[in-house]
Amino acid sequence: MALYEATWEKYHAGTCFVPGNSKWPGAKTWPDFQFKAGSAEAEVNFFLEEAIEAAKLAADRHPLNDDYLAMFNNWEKEFGANDEVIFARYYKSGVISHSCTSYLRGGGGCNATRALVNSYVMTNGLPIYATNSGYLGDTESYKEFQGRDQRLTLSVRPCGYEIETKQDETGKYYNDTIYYHKPNITNTGNEKATTGYELDKWVTKNSIDQIANYKNTSAVPLLRSAECMLTYIEAYYLRYGRLDGTADTYWRQIRKRAGIEEDYNKTIAATDLTKENDLAVWSKGVMVDPTLYNIRRERRCEFIAEGLRLNDLKRWRALDMMKDYQVEGMNLWEKQWEMWGASLKTSTAVSQSGVSNYIRPLQTTATSKVYNGYNFPKPHYLEPIPLEDFNLTGGYGSSIIYQNPGWPDKVDGTADYSYDCD
Repeated sequence: MALYEATWEKYHAGTCFVPGNSKWPGAKTWPDFQFKAGSAEAEVNFFLEEAIEAAKLAADRHPLNDDYLAMFNNWEKEFGANDEVIFARYYKSGVISHSCTSYLRGGGGCNATRALVNSYVMTNGLPIYATNSGYLGDTESYKEFQGRDQRLTLSVRPCGYEIETKQDETGKYYNDTIYYHKPNITNTGNEKATTGYELDKWVTKNSIDQIANYKNTSAVPLLRSAECMLTYIEAYYLRYGRLDGTADTYWRQIRKRAGIEEDYNKTIAATDLTKENDLAVWSKGVMVDPTLYNIRRERRCEFIAEGLRLNDLKRWRALDMMKDYQVEGMNLWEKQWEMWGASLKTSTAVSQSGVSNYIRPLQTTATSKVYNGYNFPKPHYLEPIPLEDFNLTGGYGSSIIYQNPGWPDKVDGTADYSYDCD
């Protein structure tokens, strides 16, 4: 929470989203507002320091699990007091359960994107575009997964020969091709593989009951010490412009478990921000430095499919760069389309080869409202305050609550996308 507040105030400073200036909607209600720390910058530093202290306390008490996937896919596991999982939501057969495994085994209607897959580095620590990285290209998905960060190979099922991560007798991770996989790209709804990169994270394989609708009881980690470690790393770097010994230790531990080169400096040195297809390269329309970007990259790769990404992009103010943004999936039309045969060339289930070699879910049909891509209106950095809350606190115009910037004061209204937040 402290990291979120610090980075929100840092990257949204001087806009309607942060107090202390005339653009802030709360200025009318609190005209004499002052930051308790004395200034906006001091307020940011205060929260960064709080984040550093709290994150270290938690991280040092909860060591990382050796088995990354077991935290998400093992329905029999109870997270112990000394485990990596600090908070979790539990389920119990006959009481409360879910259908996550059932949906994801069939595609789930939610897959990894090409941008996410490309953000994972090779086991040697190099980005895929770096010289001598060993990257085999994406013409065939199972090949592009070879020699990659284990969090990718554990969490996503590629098209073709699936890669399973195993350990040898010394405990070292290696990739093993085990079976042929054909994603459900021609299905619809919850049974569709929207990008071809189907998720394996959250897919329990322990019991036949666990793959049925409404019978999944695998626990859901809500807070892990890995998040505390990455909170510490990011907060410390933003506060002091460098990394200390604790941050170094945490980062190396995270990368070691991922089966990649522990020296993150090797990745930083090989990073070319102009070749990174990642909104997190940006904050407020300006590129961040390679070290900070790689801290953000590590978060993205560690927390794949854990629901943290959108909040990260919002607090970093990275969504300013979402303009006509096309979501892409696997490289379908160079070679892999052959798995489905010639009928795929006229299918309305996937975007066609004349659009892109890569699956583009937004361009399946020309009548799609988002055919030209996603755009992110600035009011959507915050959600609207329900009108009921104003009614409970004196009525709109009299309440001490104010509506979030760009949102209307009437029922069923929409955001003003031209609202000037800067």
